[in-house]
Amino acid sequence: MIGEVCAWAEAIGARTPVVHRLANVVDELLMNALHDAPRESRPTIGVGGESRALVRWGSDDRTLAISVMDAFGALRQRDVIDHVRRAREERGRPELDEHGAGLGLYLVLANVVSLIVNVDPGLRTEVVCLFDLAPYTRRAVDSGVRSLHVFASP
Repeated sequence: MIGEVCAWAEAIGARTPVVHRLANVVDELLMNALHDAPRESRPTIGVGGESRALVRWGSDDRTLAISVMDAFGALRQRDVIDHVRRAREERGRPELDEHGAGLGLYLVLANVVSLIVNVDPGLRTEVVCLFDLAPYTRRAVDSGVRSLHVFASP
């Protein structure tokens, strides 16, 4: 899957650094969606109870978007914010707590222009990442300008 997304990004003209960041982000999001959901909440989808994730992507001439969705809805809004904040404060070396270290979300945020998390508790979690395709001088990711949005259904 990662190879397919990266091949597509190269085909639309994404620069090599963007493709490398995309590969890292997709890998992290798939690991979270397939392996990090609470075991008790994992649905039995696929052969032998195997978990699945839905990956979608698209772009226009300025922005590349990737979406990874799972069928758990176990990520809490407060955890997203706490993990990113803690990892940032601890300079990318946070210690594990009952919800993990949060380093993955921190690394994802460090590689994208915008990170959007949509949670429908108990049903699904979707993480959308936006990458800037503009020329080097206009890249927000290199300037440190990023955004984090977390939405949770009531």
